Amino acid sequence: MTNKSFVGEPIGGFIFVNPGTGPIEKADFLNATKNMEYFARDVGDDVNWTRGLHDLGDGRFQFSMWRKGFENDAILIEMPGLPLEEVRYMKTEGQNIWNFPRLYVEGSSWVWHYAIGTAKDKLFGESE
Repeated sequence: MTNKSFVGEPIGGFIFVNPGTGPIEKADFLNATKNMEYFARDVGDDVNWTRGLHDLGDGRFQFSMWRKGFENDAILIEMPGLPLEEVRYMKTEGQNIWNFPRLYVEGSSWVWHYAIGTAKDKLFGESE
């Protein structure tokens, strides 16, 4: 994987503000959909999800996720449309957190590993 910068130009040298939150180039809906399949598995067997109404215009795509039986309590997920291996940061050896874009859970940005706990907390009242 090549190093990527999702924040644009550094501010005042080497200070980055919210790395991984900027626009994503070469993103597509098919990748985002595949990513949501994996994200839902990581969150747990007791969830459903569906695609959102539109492309957000920054390389992320909107989806809704809810606990089975609680369709009216859905949360919004903004999923990057890059290949899974470029999005799914799991704190494994060889992964550098700075190379991964963030996804959004209910408007807050997280790398994948931490987004799982946030989604679980929002849906089930529990986190890892």
